[in-house]
Amino acid sequence: MSPGALGAVASGDPARTADPLAARYLIAVAARIVRELGALLRGRKQVATFALDTEIGFADAAARAAFADELTRAVTVLVATHHVADGRPHRLVVAAHPIPKESQ
Repeated sequence: MSPGALGAVASGDPARTADPLAARYLIAVAARIVRELGALLRGRKQVATFALDTEIGFADAAARAAFADELTRAVTVLVATHHVADGRPHRLVVAAHPIPKESQ
């Protein structure tokens, strides 16, 4: 899918978005993924990637916030463990959004 299909909402820079919990921020991040992978794939057959896709049900907003905090701590530890300053940079994105009822 082209980020252009989402119009102006996908053209923003995630770094300039004030609220990383806003849907517009997630769209900007997703659009950046499409742009970056598109650039990498031009002239190539494959690019080494990794994706994790799952569903989770939260009891309430507090449970969702607690999960986000715990996940942030876990990712921070993993990044600190595996990051090498002069290594080839990779982008890691973890995203969560409600699933539309039509998709369930």
